[in-house]
Amino acid sequence: LLPRAASAFDLSRVPDTAPRAAGFEVLDWEDAGCRKVSQEESIRVAARFRPVDRNGNDVSCVEFGRDGQTCSLRIQRTHGISEFPFAYDHVFQPEASQVDIYHSVAQPIVEGVINGFNGAIIAYGQTGSGKTHTMFGPQGAQAFVQDKELDFETLGIIPRALQELLEYAKNTQGLVQLRASYVETYNETVIDLLSPLRGGAVVGEQGLQSAAMREQGEVLYLPTVTETPVTSVHEAMEVMRIGNRNRHQAETKMNR
Repeated sequence: LLPRAASAFDLSRVPDTAPRAAGFEVLDWEDAGCRKVSQEESIRVAARFRPVDRNGNDVSCVEFGRDGQTCSLRIQRTHGISEFPFAYDHVFQPEASQVDIYHSVAQPIVEGVINGFNGAIIAYGQTGSGKTHTMFGPQGAQAFVQDKELDFETLGIIPRALQELLEYAKNTQGLVQLRASYVETYNETVIDLLSPLRGGAVVGEQGLQSAAMREQGEVLYLPTVTETPVTSVHEAMEVMRIGNRNRHQAETKMNR
């Protein structure tokens, strides 16, 4: 996870008076809930460890520091045990809850977005490491497009962040609206997964009605990528479900 990432390039420090998402002046409906975002660094890294599979032969080889920021990997070798220390901004042990993850990793970024800054949360890890569980919940995005009651305690970062942004937008009297896009980088090609073209539209490809990549200063953006208005978490998850149909996914022994 890469919390507090404003973008790949900007926002090294948030000024004391940050511009608001709806404009440059603070509006009446913003005064009551306005909270300053304290960000000393633009990129922070967190490591979350999933529980050991008790039904298999997995054995934990990680020892956690008491500071919540360090851990060490202990590996048995022929000459003895080798220890490799690691340090992060946050280290979450297997018993960490979804609420703990969201409050520490994602909520500061959501607050930064509300204050007018770009934000990104990136989950990185091998297949089966728990990325989908952390970002969506135990049932992934599919849980939100089915008519059944959700267990809020198990929800991941994306639905929680969407809910917080939607609550903020609801109080802006229409000045702030949410739109969802879904793109994929595959073989160094950016693909608009919400394009009406079957299989998604390759960004910038000749002859396709798709998004074109633009560069402004040090920022890359997609001015014509497909954008879908969303007013609820269910609508946002439906957009993701549609985009998932066009994703490229290779089968491996771990994701069959």
